[in-house]
Amino acid sequence: MADESPGVVLDRPLGEALLFQAVKEKLIDGDIALGNGYVSKLLANPPSADLLHRAFEQLVLCGRVFLPFWTPSAWEGCVFEDGLFVPLQSVEEESLVRVTDLAPEVVASLLQDRGVQWSTERLVSEYDKYVGAFDKAGEVLSPDELKVADVYMALLPLLGHGDRPLITERQAAAWERLAVATETFRPVISVIKEYRQVLTQSFANGLLSSVPVGAASLPHLKTALCDDTSERLTLLHFACGELGMLPIAAELRSTIVIAQSDAASEFRVRLRQWAELLKTAPDTAMKRIGSKLRWAKRFKSTGVLLNRGRQLLVGVSVPAALAGALTLNPIVTAAARVCALAGGAMLGGEKLIRASTRWASFGLKRP
Repeated sequence: MADESPGVVLDRPLGEALLFQAVKEKLIDGDIALGNGYVSKLLANPPSADLLHRAFEQLVLCGRVFLPFWTPSAWEGCVFEDGLFVPLQSVEEESLVRVTDLAPEVVASLLQDRGVQWSTERLVSEYDKYVGAFDKAGEVLSPDELKVADVYMALLPLLGHGDRPLITERQAAAWERLAVATETFRPVISVIKEYRQVLTQSFANGLLSSVPVGAASLPHLKTALCDDTSERLTLLHFACGELGMLPIAAELRSTIVIAQSDAASEFRVRLRQWAELLKTAPDTAMKRIGSKLRWAKRFKSTGVLLNRGRQLLVGVSVPAALAGALTLNPIVTAAARVCALAGGAMLGGEKLIRASTRWASFGLKRP
């Protein structure tokens, strides 16, 4: 089975978590002057253990990651050269997909990834304040007047007292209320823009999305054109629990080895099939997947027993063959041949089991 995983577009905190760790492990250039201090700023803001863990999972889950935010063009390193980390050209804001009704829980989670600890209640409250200030400003300022007010209020400290005001006191007060509300709400505005960037790149390039596609309404777009990794992550956790495996290592370098292994490649094929099964048969999917995982685990145990039995037979057949040759005892020689044949049969069975359950052997054994 060929691994046709398209790769995943990472939200900025997840992408920068991987970049941070890649610099720390010397997988990419760590010159702090790169990108006018971008690398220096990156290293000054280490990701949380949880964020790094989730970023590693995205890499294993999809095989390679795409970065939809600005990174230094001259950045060099094996993860770039091998196509594991793929920078994308940011899409201009006017070309981003439109989203409406984005779930507050999702926005709060995205804010938390950026170090902004807002509850959903505060998020809704700040949104109401922002919309209210915008509506009040609209009562006294047209869109064109609002643009003029932006320029005027920015230049106000430089204007002389005798200069004729371009806006009334009422308009200035409305603008100031809107400016305060906008500044408070700016983290949310930024998050929504970056959310749209991830979705746009996913749609445009046929890639998976690390942010939930179904968390918002997407006017004029079919969500079937794009999928996210949420279902596959759920399946990954379920499968690893059943198999007693860890999908990632503590270091990025070791996690890359896991992600590039044949076992992980085959496992991604299974995940894609199971994700489709969840969509087509949600009531029975997990039961069928669990049955398949338990079968693979039992089959792997059989392979271990065959390996031990084969090693035991080899340990018996070699001395027996030598003894038969030295003593010319046909019974001992025949016994050695039987042991050798049995060992060969066990080896064949072991190889068959290993080939059919290789996908269930990816990752690290859970301690």
